[in-house]
Amino acid sequence: MNHVPPRIPFDELAFPVEETASAEVEVWQRKKIEVGLKDADEGRFASHETVKSVIRKFVSNG
Repeated sequence: MNHVPPRIPFDELAFPVEETASAEVEVWQRKKIEVGLKDADEGRFASHETVKSVIRKFVSNG
């Protein structure tokens, strides 16, 4: 038999996600966002050097 399975789009293979987040995940996300906004309002951000080091870690020509 020469059965060929259907093609799966690259995005679905590389970035599998559920259609909707569970209520538990939404609560977690909302808390993380609120903490991030509070930190930003209080002026707490990553330094320029920290951002550069992260970029260099993940981008080959960064």
